[in-house]
Amino acid sequence: MLVYNMRSFTLPVLLFLLSWLPGCIAGSSVAAQPIVNLQPSAANVNAITHTEYYEDKSGSLSFPDIQKGEVKAQFKPGNRHLLSYGLTKSAIWLHGRAANIEEKYFFLLFEYTNIDSITLYYFDKGKLHVAHAGSHFPHRLNALNLPAYSFRIPADTAGSMSKEFWVRVRSSNSLIIPATLSTSEGLWHSYIRLYASELMYAGIVLALLFYNLSLYVWIRDKSYLYYLGYLFTLGSFILLYLRGFRIFLGQGVADFIRTYGFSMVAISYMFGLHFAISFLQGSVLAPRLTRLLKIISHMMWIVVACNIAGWQTLVIHEEQLLSLLTPLLVIMLAAAVYKKKYKPAIYFLAAWSFLLCAIVYFAACVMGLLRVQSWTLHALTIGSAIEMILLSFALGFRYLLLKRETAALQQAAMEMMKEHNYRLEREVVLRTKELQQALVSLTASNKVKDKLLGIVSHDFKTPLNNLYWLLDHMIPGTTSPERISRLRLEVSVELKRISMTMDNILNWSLTQTNGLIPRPENLLLPVLFEQILVETALAARKKQIILEVQVADSIMVWADPAQLRLVLLNLMHNAVKFSNTGGKVVLSAVNTSLTFVEIAVSDSGIGMTKGEAEQLLNAQTVSSRQGTAKEAGTGMGILLCREFISANGGVLYLESREGAGTRFYFQLKAAK
Repeated sequence: MLVYNMRSFTLPVLLFLLSWLPGCIAGSSVAAQPIVNLQPSAANVNAITHTEYYEDKSGSLSFPDIQKGEVKAQFKPGNRHLLSYGLTKSAIWLHGRAANIEEKYFFLLFEYTNIDSITLYYFDKGKLHVAHAGSHFPHRLNALNLPAYSFRIPADTAGSMSKEFWVRVRSSNSLIIPATLSTSEGLWHSYIRLYASELMYAGIVLALLFYNLSLYVWIRDKSYLYYLGYLFTLGSFILLYLRGFRIFLGQGVADFIRTYGFSMVAISYMFGLHFAISFLQGSVLAPRLTRLLKIISHMMWIVVACNIAGWQTLVIHEEQLLSLLTPLLVIMLAAAVYKKKYKPAIYFLAAWSFLLCAIVYFAACVMGLLRVQSWTLHALTIGSAIEMILLSFALGFRYLLLKRETAALQQAAMEMMKEHNYRLEREVVLRTKELQQALVSLTASNKVKDKLLGIVSHDFKTPLNNLYWLLDHMIPGTTSPERISRLRLEVSVELKRISMTMDNILNWSLTQTNGLIPRPENLLLPVLFEQILVETALAARKKQIILEVQVADSIMVWADPAQLRLVLLNLMHNAVKFSNTGGKVVLSAVNTSLTFVEIAVSDSGIGMTKGEAEQLLNAQTVSSRQGTAKEAGTGMGILLCREFISANGGVLYLESREGAGTRFYFQLKAAK
């Protein structure tokens, strides 16, 4: 802000007073200047409708010249929301008065950011103050470092006096002058009113930009790349150049955008034309019109070149012409393509029609053909936002069509493959039926062999080891006759056990090939349990394990004797195997109801974890663990028990806790 000493302006002021007196005498031809009284209930007031203005067509009048009576008499009262002169070399002068007795200052805000020069004049405490703003001046001269140009004017708080001010406005662009008088509180409401739509527009642009960028990375469709270029350049032109958000990028960048801003809109139209040609398949569906669009696209470089050369007026005329021609040609291309049943073209028709309407409306308001409204400055923002959204819908609609076409092709291919596979399968089934039967038989035979080997290893290793031990102790001359007799008895028991086990193996192998069906009968459990104890007594004696039977004399079950015997032998041998020296194994049976008997084998051995128990009951293959005395085994025992119990109508369960023993139990039907 520049301050001049009152003494240096004595002569101009006297001339002003002398020139003003005749006007006062004439009096009747000049209306009284209205005063804008700013207060909380009127914190934002349109300055144009409350001031008077004068068009200096020569652009050469100075502030003292304006004070002369013959010039001041030509000021006209404002009767519009904003002043618009299009491209003009004139300088526009505004003259007004404002009062704000509640605050020390009031603000004058110019809401259009492409005004080259704004100069404010006012007197304060006997001194003339001059302040400058505009796109050709540093941002720091503004009262607030925000878009638009703002002045802070001291208010007369001493009484009811108002502050008089003059403003000179000139620009090489289309001259649009929207102005607001505001209190400090109302200033923020002015910014919200002015730029709320622009902030929403910025959000829409960013959302569409990132969404379609992700689609381009995924799909790699050239149309998305053109759309992204159009979205970025047009959005930047509107936000940074037209609406002044360039102020946030620093003085150097802001000056660059102000100087070369029209190149941004030319480049955006190039992207838009290539997007339309690519998306609408113009080269195929409308080749002649497409060639014309490509010529227009190349002509955009002329705008860029003129902008770089500094021919501002020529650039503005070119841009205005192309801004009308480009949407018209794209609408023609979309209409031609839509007639050829390309449905996504409807979005292009709607999108570019909205943009064209916004451009025509804004241009008509600037040229004075239509009455300017409060939202006129937002027309391009609104039209561009609607256009961008509709174009994004077009991309989405085409993606949906491509997805449907791809799905239809895939479905057709799948149907062909199914038909072909069905025919092949029929031929394969007819030719390989015998081979499949042979494979089934071979697989069953291999399973029988594997399990049979497991049984042989499991049920013969222990008795054979016992026989070796007995024979070692039957050496003549080292053992008494009584001990030899006892050992002979134990040998007889072990041999009988081997014989019976061989019979059981034969029967089991037959069941694996469906050659032997379980033949249940009434079994007296106390008798069977005593046989089991006899056959496991020797292995228990070696580890000093106590064997105990808990069963009522009359309990009977309905089961296959050989299969149940094999189950109990396996469970008892496993209990002894995994019990520590001096432990205890209990074989028990109890009626759980009138129709079922529960048989259990419990030990005080090492037990197992929950995971090991679940694996043991659900395993389909053989697994082996060593006993507490390093006894070996194949792990077939429990697998056989599960099969035989299942064949007799029961299910094998177990309860175990690591270090606290294990209890295997199952239920069979009571004797009939």
